Amino acid sequence: MKSISKTISRRSFVGATAAAAIFAPQILRAAAPVKIRYASLSTGFSVIIDEFMAANRFDLKHDLDMSSVNSYVSVGSYLNDFAAGTFDLAIAGWDSAAELHHRGVPVQFVSTLVTADMINLLGAKDSPQSIPELKGKSIAAVIASGTYQLSKVLVRALYGLELEKDITVQNVPNPAQVITMLMAGNAPAGLAWEPNVSIGMSRDPSIKPIFNFGDGYRKKTGKDLPYFGIAVQKSVLTGGSDIGARIAASMSDCIAAIRANPHQALDLAAKRLKVEPSVLYSAYDSGRLRFIGGSMNKPSDRKLVEDAALFFQKHGATWATLQKDFFIS
Repeated sequence: MKSISKTISRRSFVGATAAAAIFAPQILRAAAPVKIRYASLSTGFSVIIDEFMAANRFDLKHDLDMSSVNSYVSVGSYLNDFAAGTFDLAIAGWDSAAELHHRGVPVQFVSTLVTADMINLLGAKDSPQSIPELKGKSIAAVIASGTYQLSKVLVRALYGLELEKDITVQNVPNPAQVITMLMAGNAPAGLAWEPNVSIGMSRDPSIKPIFNFGDGYRKKTGKDLPYFGIAVQKSVLTGGSDIGARIAASMSDCIAAIRANPHQALDLAAKRLKVEPSVLYSAYDSGRLRFIGGSMNKPSDRKLVEDAALFFQKHGATWATLQKDFFIS
């Protein structure tokens, strides 16, 4: 009886130990999700993602705890603070992430969120109606933004014109200020992106798109041009081999949910942006706000960025040469 008792005891101990070994990682993850700090721009596209993530917590499903630590007015300050490591994760153009990577900032690109159809050159009343007509005139733009960097190369590639040389650029801190300049008549045209494009058009019906950069690229190449995505500090990824994949999965879930029910996401953002939801619906319904949600650990999704990088590299963008560890693995 004594030996049988010992055998049962040992079996119970071994079984319990094996079960603990099998389930310990899941238990540990559930008890202590990886904390990731991010920030948003108070008047920009990131508000849509910020509000929808906060309401649905797709991150928790993947054992992450993503929290917003700040909201910025200036695009330049936002990108500079991200580069300095003030927060871990940023919503930024893939071109901005690539440029930081070239400067030696330890960041990696995790996923795409939307296409460059969101980037538009807007004209005010009696303004030029095409990019060639802007030669010798001026536009308002956020020079510190990736949007400007991307658009500068596209204007050169498609029209042979140079911003700051053939077209004067009035620098402003954020896309909302571009709209203010147009409404005040202080610039004949301006470079902005959604949701500010639709917000501007709702406030002043005379403001209209002159040129859509995503559409221009598509007509030239036959492909979509990805734009805003998720960049993350490399130090965050050292906490586990699958953290990058888990961030990508969280964002994929977020974008899939937005595409399934766009009004829910846009309603939340409209409250924070202090606009009518119908304004944001128009951005989505017009095709200017197109969500894609590609994960950079998937070769098929990554190719869209790689193809775009080759195009921009061909047209003189040194930052478009993507380095070996730019993407998460």
